[in-house]
Amino acid sequence: MDKYIVVADGMSSSNSHARQRRGGSPPPKMFSGKDGRRRLVLSAADVDVKQLQQQQQISMAKLKENNSESSPTIKYTSAPDHKLTQKDSRTKRSRTRIQKKKASKKDTLPKEDIRQHFPVRLGKRVSEAELKKRRDIEIQTLIRDKQDSADLEIVSLGEKGKGVLANKLFHRGDFVCEYAGDLINSEDAVEREKAYLKEANENQIDCMPCYMYFFKHNNVPWCVDATKSPRIGRLINHSRTEANLRTKLFVVDSIPHLGLVAIKNIDPGEELLYDYGERDPSVLLSMPWLKK
Repeated sequence: MDKYIVVADGMSSSNSHARQRRGGSPPPKMFSGKDGRRRLVLSAADVDVKQLQQQQQISMAKLKENNSESSPTIKYTSAPDHKLTQKDSRTKRSRTRIQKKKASKKDTLPKEDIRQHFPVRLGKRVSEAELKKRRDIEIQTLIRDKQDSADLEIVSLGEKGKGVLANKLFHRGDFVCEYAGDLINSEDAVEREKAYLKEANENQIDCMPCYMYFFKHNNVPWCVDATKSPRIGRLINHSRTEANLRTKLFVVDSIPHLGLVAIKNIDPGEELLYDYGERDPSVLLSMPWLKK
């Protein structure tokens, strides 16, 4: 039984069998398919297989061209990649932080908040050096003004005579007052001591009150004579064991001044005391209260 090959639509059979018959093979047949299109059927003997395959490829190519021209072309594109790069992620985070800061700065206080009726004081940290500078300026102002603090009170203390009490709390390191008087050199101080002693003998006084404080500044001996000074510093009593003040040198406008500074906290109502520094045995013998 002969084998038959179905040739694709529209193909010509003139070249496939060259109108030659081999061994009396049957002529080409035509038949209609279910779709109504006619197709050519050749016997296997009449067909050159290689040539038939080439014709089929050409036919399929034409069919694809016709289909592409008649039907719209659909292009598929990949969806955009919404993943953020590392740089974009950092930028987004920084932008978020800035927005949060701006939102936090906005005043979101409720209407009934009392701070809406009063100015808000913002705290500011001050360094220790800045605080010291401010204290020095205040002390220099007090020394220039030549005025004693209103927080000091002169009182009578019986056998001790007059003394000075604190009317407020003084913290350790606070400037209390100045030991004010005439600033003289050591030679003038010796002459004044002789004059005070002579005055005491003339007035038949056993001990002439003398308020002279000797010290050195830049290796030069000086003396502050507060004997006739109206300032309060000269009335502060002596104590070697219970002192709460000490003397400290302050230079204001190139002039040395003696200040009295708290060496511990001083409560209101407490007497102010400092060590006069007298260690002469003859003086201590005549004034034994200097030993205490």
